[in-house]
Amino acid sequence: MYAVMLLVLVFATLSAPQITYAGQATKIQAFVVPHSHMDVGWVYTVKVRQLLEEERLEFIIGGQVMHDEAVTTVEDQILQLTAWTGFYASRNVLKGMARRASSLLYAAESLFTQYLIMYPKGSIDKDWALKQLENLRWAVSEVQHHDGITGTESPKVCDMYIDHLTQGMMAVKELMAALLIIPRKPLKAVYQSSSSNGDQDLYHYVLVYNPLAWNITTFISIMVAYPVALVYDEDGNPVPAQIQKSKESIDMYDLYIFVKLVGLGYKKYSVKFQSSPCVRQFNCLPTYLAESVQFDRQSLKKSKKRGLRLLPVMNECYTLMFDQASNLLYSITNRETGKTLKITQDFLEYHANGDVYQGPISDNYIFTSNGSAESVSKDVKMEIVIGKLVTEIRQYFYSEKSEQYSYAIYTRLYNVPAGYNGVGSEVCHRIEQEYRVGPLELNREAILRTYTEINNEKTIFTDNNGYQMLKRQYRAYVNNTIARNYYPMVRTAYIEDDSTRLVILSERTHGISSLDNGQVEVMLHRRLWNNQEWNNGYNLTLNDTSIIHPVLWLMVGAKPAMTALYSRNALSLEHRPIVMVLKSSGNINEAERDFNRVLLRITHLYEQEEDPVLSQPAAINIQKMLKPLGVVSYVEERSLTGTWDVNELQRMKWKTSQNKSKETKGAVKVTQAPLYIGAVEGDSVQMTCSWETTKEPEEVIVKFSKNNILKYIISQINNGKAVINKFTLINNKRQATFHISNVKKEDEGKYYCQATIRKPQHFSGSGNGTVVNVTEASKKTRTVLEGAGENKVSVLCTSATEFDDLHTSVQAAQAAHPPE
Repeated sequence: MYAVMLLVLVFATLSAPQITYAGQATKIQAFVVPHSHMDVGWVYTVKVRQLLEEERLEFIIGGQVMHDEAVTTVEDQILQLTAWTGFYASRNVLKGMARRASSLLYAAESLFTQYLIMYPKGSIDKDWALKQLENLRWAVSEVQHHDGITGTESPKVCDMYIDHLTQGMMAVKELMAALLIIPRKPLKAVYQSSSSNGDQDLYHYVLVYNPLAWNITTFISIMVAYPVALVYDEDGNPVPAQIQKSKESIDMYDLYIFVKLVGLGYKKYSVKFQSSPCVRQFNCLPTYLAESVQFDRQSLKKSKKRGLRLLPVMNECYTLMFDQASNLLYSITNRETGKTLKITQDFLEYHANGDVYQGPISDNYIFTSNGSAESVSKDVKMEIVIGKLVTEIRQYFYSEKSEQYSYAIYTRLYNVPAGYNGVGSEVCHRIEQEYRVGPLELNREAILRTYTEINNEKTIFTDNNGYQMLKRQYRAYVNNTIARNYYPMVRTAYIEDDSTRLVILSERTHGISSLDNGQVEVMLHRRLWNNQEWNNGYNLTLNDTSIIHPVLWLMVGAKPAMTALYSRNALSLEHRPIVMVLKSSGNINEAERDFNRVLLRITHLYEQEEDPVLSQPAAINIQKMLKPLGVVSYVEERSLTGTWDVNELQRMKWKTSQNKSKETKGAVKVTQAPLYIGAVEGDSVQMTCSWETTKEPEEVIVKFSKNNILKYIISQINNGKAVINKFTLINNKRQATFHISNVKKEDEGKYYCQATIRKPQHFSGSGNGTVVNVTEASKKTRTVLEGAGENKVSVLCTSATEFDDLHTSVQAAQAAHPPE
């Protein structure tokens, strides 16, 4: 659970309008989160009605609905043959644009709010400004449709979404440019006195806005047409920068500019270009000229000894080793800890079936792998662009069918320039990777697979909604195991073992999975066509021939360090600085209306108990935080929807029966025995669950808790026996028996028994839990304290464990000389 506070601020310089809410006490105000594809239309495409009538299927409205969470029974599961995990990666271009548009909207709203406070009678037409914001707000809302951001719409609808987002983003950027060029102080035209009118194209202004509430030190990049560029701040001071040949255009250059921005702050830079290269490096300082080193293509098919010719590339935080025998990444060393992780990456493709008469298909919604993924790379070419501020490793992957590469990885390491010690630690800790994927062949689903030596046992952690990290353990199924182990990655995922965590951050949604120990694969792109009548009838095709450029940030290190870094970095990737390049300023008319109310949302970045330190309650000095915004006359805390003042919020009150016997009728009280079981590896353990209720439970479920993560183990509907691997559950009307055979150390934890009644009303109850403590076979007994040879011995046993009711066994040995 996350702490979120919503405040309405009223500023003293302006009069506050009165806002009232004429709600009816008998009406319920419902706020529904956009759901996934388990909607009404779906009821008519599969045999759902019967399952609903038999109460064997439960719909969940809100957020991503996973197949293993929506269907409560194992037998006759409607998703055994199909897994709706394909839409996590459908229409990657639209997913990326929707995320950028949403971030741009937040940035523009915060900037416009600051403008209203700083310049209440400024020259910007406020009606015009609100119209620009409204255009983008509408486009962002429109694409949230469950057949929008998911990528399951028809091509013409996708084009409509992209067109609306593009127009909305252009309108908002025009607004932001108008807001940012209002001078706090004029830019100094450093070279203007010596330039002629024909040189105006050699001057650009760059406006940069930080949409985050904290200070950032980072790099921005713009593509330019000149080989040399000198950058200056508003005071005319030179700014560190680096220029290099563009990665995919022979006629263009990439200019990287080092920027330091305060929270919700902005800066203006002037850039002077030179059409001819510098004769000497020092003539262009502080803009550094990067140098490129080319490496021959290396075959991946030939058997070569790997790891003999390694090439290091490093910054202050990491050392990356590249194997010159393959031109692939070989290892990453965290320079702070000195720990090295062997790691390599490759592109693979799943081959999808497009004929419904030949078996299950993949489409916009469904991912059905037709076998294991196959590597697409025959050769890999590498180029390293070496610079003082940015070092970029460019890897180009060639298949056997074409001499043109269709896959590439651009890996970047950033260095904070000299003289800026103590800043930029976050930019140092991230390994930025941009990918070029496409166009794909027909019926291909492209993945990036990363191989490591992390012993994660096929377990991956993904964010369910952008904040809440969920543990996803690999499960083997009779059908479609690969697709059913895919999960959505909104912006964060990681794999880990006891010592190391590999964090992956994303600026758009992808499907992600860990199908083997130490592996993690991200589905980046899909191109599909099939002959299903319903798909073709409604033109629900995914013949996506686009070339995509998604970005991931990688971080490697110890778990505590990664926990402290990933939340802020995830937001930093999603809300990167807004960059606008202008050649001249605008002239916008003045309006008369005033605005004085500001809605401010404050969110705790960490979930409860996620981290022992970072999850602690945060004390906020509201007065200090709001001081830069001006004089605040009134602060009011609102409900999370912003609809009500929390002091006036009236919760719904339900009429309940005063008859206690009727009130508790049908409730389920579950008792578990024993409360604690101590076992040695290889033993079998058993626990019983009994219940007190007026009606026999229709389903008994056993769940397992460890490290604050609760997961499903086994269930049995009505009377009978269920067996899954080592777990057996027998339901005998009035009680159930749960049996674990051949227990291992990983089975140690707390087991809960839940009994559920669904008719005529839904009731369920859970036991208090049974703790299972497993001792390794080689450590059956342990001497805590030896006898002192006296008649009496005091033994103090201290245990550090997650179990609140751990039982400690003390065995007394017979004294050699018993007391008389």
